[in-house]
Amino acid sequence: MRCRECNVDVPENYTACPLCGAKTHADAPTIQGIRYSECPRVETEKYKRNPFFIFLAVWAVAAALAFVLLKTGVMTAMTAAGLFCAVPLLWTLVGRPLLVRQLYVGNYVVMNIWSAVLGCFLFGRLTDSAADGFAVGVPACCIVILVALFVTVLCVPKHAKRAAAYAVLFGVGSPVALAAVAIRFHLFAPMWIASAVLSAGLLVYLLVRYKQATKEELAAKFSVQ
Repeated sequence: MRCRECNVDVPENYTACPLCGAKTHADAPTIQGIRYSECPRVETEKYKRNPFFIFLAVWAVAAALAFVLLKTGVMTAMTAAGLFCAVPLLWTLVGRPLLVRQLYVGNYVVMNIWSAVLGCFLFGRLTDSAADGFAVGVPACCIVILVALFVTVLCVPKHAKRAAAYAVLFGVGSPVALAAVAIRFHLFAPMWIASAVLSAGLLVYLLVRYKQATKEELAAKFSVQ
């Protein structure tokens, strides 16, 4: 058995690494026939589950409130849609980071950005303006995520290496989305340009500040064997 996080061999009967608690894998040992001494048992903190039901409950209440205010004429369709779609953005930026432990860069991006983008999509549907949702709302969500990544890198340097791949993905995805908006809706979308510039800035910072680690991470993620 082998721990891919610590890059060490462990005895066959270990399902978790005694050093970091990560799941072990049935990889061939680096040294064949090696004999192991008994590893000490290490208690690791259990992962706190994502309180997703809180987000769904708050979003349902916001949707109901927006619907009632819209029907009573207190709010316009644009304002009601904005209230409804603000909840995923607040969850992405504030809620989940405060409520979930062991928040890693990839965890943040993969688990949060979908709710923000979904909110923008619904905003476009509710206001009959899909162009605005895709040309303004979605890149705004990407910018929020990139700013959060930048803050994470500055505050927790050990996560800097993991941020490099996401900086590249956002940097490539933003120009593609910009071209799609221009072709499909005939719009100039400066928000997508801002997202691309922010992605490039994050990647440049990582390459300057953590050059070797960033190069190794990018090679591992994007190299073709």
